[in-house]
Amino acid sequence: MPASRRHLSVVPDAAPPVSDAGGFILRVELDEITPPIWRRLREASTIALDDLHLAIQAAMGWDNYHLHQWRSRSDPNDRNLPTYKPTYAFADWETDEDERDEAGVPLTTLLHDVGDRLGYEYDFGDSWDHTITVEAVTEDAGATRCLDGARACPPEDIGGTHGYATLLEVKADPEHEYRDWLGEHADAFDPEAFDVDAVNRRISSEAHAAAIFRTAKANSALVSSIAGRLFPESVPDFTAALGAARLDEPVTVPDDAAQFLAPFAALVRASVGGIKLTQAGYLPPVVVAELRELIPDTIGPSNREIDHYQVSMLREYARSMGLTRVYKGTYMATKIGGRCAEDPILLWDTITRKIPFDKDDADRELAIIELIQIAAGILDRGPLAHETMTALKWRKTNGGNMGDSYSELQRLFTMLGVERPSRWSRRPTPPISDTARMFARTALVHS
Repeated sequence: MPASRRHLSVVPDAAPPVSDAGGFILRVELDEITPPIWRRLREASTIALDDLHLAIQAAMGWDNYHLHQWRSRSDPNDRNLPTYKPTYAFADWETDEDERDEAGVPLTTLLHDVGDRLGYEYDFGDSWDHTITVEAVTEDAGATRCLDGARACPPEDIGGTHGYATLLEVKADPEHEYRDWLGEHADAFDPEAFDVDAVNRRISSEAHAAAIFRTAKANSALVSSIAGRLFPESVPDFTAALGAARLDEPVTVPDDAAQFLAPFAALVRASVGGIKLTQAGYLPPVVVAELRELIPDTIGPSNREIDHYQVSMLREYARSMGLTRVYKGTYMATKIGGRCAEDPILLWDTITRKIPFDKDDADRELAIIELIQIAAGILDRGPLAHETMTALKWRKTNGGNMGDSYSELQRLFTMLGVERPSRWSRRPTPPISDTARMFARTALVHS
């Protein structure tokens, strides 16, 4: 079994923590920089390493763009001590025998008493090494808070300690040889800046965002499948949408569920006795006429399926969800479809458990974002879709806006009156009803 799988849930043997209920006063200092850049933090002794990572990022002023790792410094000569890394590192990179997943590992696994030290490295390119030292052990834990500190965190991607030193030289010397290259950055950077109140506001804000992520991931496997590759502070609109989606609240079937799913209900009912398809394999005009009355934006008087792509999509979606099938030229309801024909609650439950049904990875993730936005009641869904898909590292080959993409789920929503026929439609986006929001929430929670 690969090392990346072996250590995902393993916590090494450690000495018993000295305080499971109390807290630590920690000094976090960047190595090899004079005068020192440091923060004094109050932390619960049992804070998980993945949460402490977010606290340090907020307190120091980093942007959480890069990988990080932890290593005990209680014995610098012991090369067998494990290294802890974020969960996504085990999914995306090869890992060594002594590397462990940081998620859920309490700080007391590595720190116990005053004077104990822990190494934290951020950005393996610039290699910003921090030393975390226990200054005091307290009886009360309390929320993360910055108590004191000095000097501003270096800019991201400046080139490590050597690049930082060069930046300060350029700032101090108008004639420096790198003035044309770094002058604008150097002039805008104040190395002495530190505002403890601003730091605590950022800590509080990012802790709230992280809590939203944790809650949403705990309640939805679909959300968890993409949120694990996102940082809450880097996708603020997506984070706000997750909070507005209220995935921790109970889901119920609305009274108008049958009306909301009327196109599916009508097709399944008509299929119970079997529908003889035309010689070309289409639904007969009488069935198309009924469905057209229930699907928004069908155009023209024709009752031929070939003239109404929405009817063809409805037929295919019902089949892909296991509600219908084709057998010897007859379109018929399956066993579950037959039961759903007169049971709107079962129909609601069946469909919400089948979506999203996009097979392509990018389309599936776009569909998940669509569900989150509808659950949150967001009308203009293009900008957030672009922000989040870009953060997930998806790109269009032509460099276009990811928010203009269209998933199979969005096409389904056009038939339910929730989405426009296309991103380029002149028709305004329909208002999102409470029923539509509940439908999206149920699909996310049922995943």
